[in-house]
Order: sequence, then C-alpha cells, then structure tokens
Amino acid sequence: RVEIITSPSAKYNADGISGIINVILKRNSNSGLNLGVNTSVGTRRHGVGILGNYSFSSVNFRLNASKSSRKETNNQSIQRQFSNGNTESIFTPYEFDGNVYKIATGLDFYIKDKHEFSFGIDYTDDSHDYENKSNYFNVTDRDNYEFLRENSHFHYVTIFNANYRLKFDSDQHFLELDYNANSSNNNYPITDSEDDTLLFNQLLTEDFVLQSLALDYTFPVKDKLILATGISRNTQALESQSLFIPANDATISNEFEYDESLLGVYALGKFSLRKLNIQAGLRYEYFKSNSKNITQNSNTSQKFSNLFPSVHFSYTIKDGNTLNLGYSKRVSRPNFH
Repeated sequence: RVEIITSPSAKYNADGISGIINVILKRNSNSGLNLGVNTSVGTRRHGVGILGNYSFSSVNFRLNASKSSRKETNNQSIQRQFSNGNTESIFTPYEFDGNVYKIATGLDFYIKDKHEFSFGIDYTDDSHDYENKSNYFNVTDRDNYEFLRENSHFHYVTIFNANYRLKFDSDQHFLELDYNANSSNNNYPITDSEDDTLLFNQLLTEDFVLQSLALDYTFPVKDKLILATGISRNTQALESQSLFIPANDATISNEFEYDESLLGVYALGKFSLRKLNIQAGLRYEYFKSNSKNITQNSNTSQKFSNLFPSVHFSYTIKDGNTLNLGYSKRVSRPNFH
C-alpha cells in the first residue's frame, strides 16, 4: 500500500515541502520456487519480464529481469511568415528509439525470529536515440536545405541496498540499520549537420553518487508510551563535463564538481490516552555543500544548521473515523539540476 504523508514526523528528512510518499510492501510468504512472467504490448512499444524467488525456512533469494522497447515518429510541419515579409517552411520528423534493460537480485535472511538481514542490487540500462531531420524550403533569399540533429542518451543506474533489523521482546522494540547507494552515469552526445556538412559535436557527461546511512532505535517505555531516536547521514556527489567541438573552431570545455552532506539526529515520542494519540518530535540537521567550477577556478561553499519540530494529534471518533491535526517544519533544498 502507499501512504501519502503531508506532515511527516521528525523521523524523516526535512527536505520536501509537499511531504513524503511511504511505499509499504507485502511480505512474500510463498515458499519453494516461484516464477512469474509478464509481457505488455502497446502502440509503438512492448515489454517482457520475469520475476521469481526461491524461499526456504530462513533464506529467500529473489530475481527480477525485464526489457522494454519504444519506437515512435512524430511528423510536424511549420510555416512561418515574419513581419518583414520573409517566409520559411519546415517539415521536421522526430524519431525516437529506446530500450530499457533492468535486472535486480537480492537475498533475505531470517534468524530465530530476531534477526532480519537483506541486501540487493538493481541495475538499469536506459538508453535511447533521437533523430530530428528538418527540411527547410520556401526560405526567403536562400536555397532549400536540410538540418540534421542526432542526439543520444546513455543512462546507467546501479542501486545497492542493505538492511539489518534486530527485534527485541516486541514488534515495537527494535534496532534498524539501513544503507543505500545510488550511482548514475549519463552521456549525452549531440551532432548537428547541415546538408551532410558537420557543424559541431557536443558531449555532456554527468555522473553522480547518492549514499545514505541511517540507524534507528524504537522502544516502548510503557503500554501507552513509545520513544524513538536515530541518526542519519546522506551524501551526494556530482561530476559534470561538457565539450563543444565546432567543425572549424577551437573546442570549448566546461567542468563542474559538486558535493554535499547532510547529518540528521532526531527524537520523538508517541503517547496514547484512550481515543487520543499524540506524537511529538524534534529533528536537528547540519547541511554543508561545496561547488567547484574547474574551468573558471571558482568555489562556493554553504553551511546550515536547523531544528525541525513536529507534533501530531489523532482522535478516534467512532466507526473508524478519526480527526487528525499535525504540524511539522520543512525545508526545500535545490536539486542537482
């Protein structure tokens, strides 16, 4: 199921004005070997995939692999008449051809109903080509000509996740350690030509790595009171380079590096009193970033420290109806782009 939390508690990172989406997965209880095949066919697209797991008493192995393809052509005709009387007509078909390959695998271990450990790796190759061949005609004071732009995007993503949970005497009493790493490599080559004469080549590369490490501890003090605390560290690093290579001129190069780190510490309490549930917490975050423009030899650094309080009330009326009131302080930080 999916929970949309518009006013998150202090447990979650404060970044994001709209809130967070919490995806809760079912526990797969199917034992032995389980396999499934899925396929899809649509207009100018198709896909096929296989997923399965092999599970026995304390170990579960899972595998998911898929391929999807998409091809499409969009034709567009443009006629222009400028204020000075000049004219220009363009027929510009746009062609797209792309494939997405995915493979994911992982292992889950369950030991004595107290220890849960899982890790997995997910790899995606999302590559596609664009071609835009524009024919210009009825151009004032110029012969008809053809302009061609060839553009590709090679996108490779590797995601690694490891999670460990130690259960104590109840489901509400546990220690959890979670680590995620996301590595993305992007290449965008572009070639422009006119009447089969090269105008320029352009290459943009963008590589970034996101990592997160979190430790959470939840423990019930009494039947009606639960306390939770935790610490997390998130890092992001980006390297970007662009090369503009004209056919008859010098190459223009730009290089940019960026890295940031975010340290968060929180504590919160949950208290129940008959039909009233109260949750209050406080989160501290320390953020720092450094931007480096290698081409211009310039640096920009930023540091912030912030406190983010949150408080939530929930009152059960009857027949499953509840009245909720919540407050949380959030922050909106810029993304890479």
